[in-house]
Amino acid sequence: MKKNKLTMKQIGDLLGVSQSTVSRVINNHPNIKKEVRDRVLKFIDENEFLPDYSAQILRGEKSKILGLLTVDFKNQYYLEIVNYVEKIAREKGYSIIVMNSERSSILEKKHIIELQKRGVDGIVACPVSEDNMTFIKKIGIPFVIVNEILNNFDSFSTSLFKGGEIAANFLLNKGHRNIGYIGEHPSLKFNGFKNSYTLNKDEWNFFADLNSNFIENLELFIKNKGIQCSAYFVSSDFMALHFIKVLKKLKVDYSNIEFIGFDNTLLSEALNISSIEQPMEKMIELSLNTLTKKINGTLKDENKVLNIELDPTLLIRN
Repeated sequence: MKKNKLTMKQIGDLLGVSQSTVSRVINNHPNIKKEVRDRVLKFIDENEFLPDYSAQILRGEKSKILGLLTVDFKNQYYLEIVNYVEKIAREKGYSIIVMNSERSSILEKKHIIELQKRGVDGIVACPVSEDNMTFIKKIGIPFVIVNEILNNFDSFSTSLFKGGEIAANFLLNKGHRNIGYIGEHPSLKFNGFKNSYTLNKDEWNFFADLNSNFIENLELFIKNKGIQCSAYFVSSDFMALHFIKVLKKLKVDYSNIEFIGFDNTLLSEALNISSIEQPMEKMIELSLNTLTKKINGTLKDENKVLNIELDPTLLIRN
């Protein structure tokens, strides 16, 4: 069925209200009488009216669309970010366009240009390149960064350093002295971990090759060095999954090894391992509150850069 070609002005004339009133109802503006809102929404529903957003953008109106730049759809953690951004954006009256940079700075920049063409009101970025964040600022699109702190831009993240400290302290308090690390390096997670636990310099305590051949290289590493640690801190649940899969493949008995993952996604629950939990919903809520204020020009101090780190917690499993 074709959409109704009625304009907002025509709807207003038919209902005896102004075009701006119809527009405010469509955009969920709060200062509309309930009777008027219900009447306009009922008419729109019965006539299957669809607003012409491209025309609205050309007139300088808000699109009520946000762009979300993510980096990895394979990792459950980033899918959860998409879920919370969509949910909270929807509650604020926005739709989202999701784009996956696949950890490529070149692709990330192409996505930014595409989002500009689509007329998004703002961007939520899990960044690959700091230069690309400078590019967003240059073209004038309001944006915030999540999951990482970049000092020159409004950023919202969990304290990864504290997460590493929590993991190390928990394992040390349980009596582990020979603890291994699997994951990103250099990283704040590792720095926090190292701050609480001084690693031996033996290679078998440490594996941080995260290139495209990560799984194959990890398998070779284990074959050469074996598993000589009583516990491992793994820098993400996603990596913990692959680590345990490799151990199973090599028929290594890991029943007495303790693992701590990071992110506390469904993967750590399925693996039944402890994991550092990030307060993701709060992080996304704070970031979108700031972004929508920037979009609407209601941010109190536009020149102040916000770098907000939230505290992680450890969710313990058997």
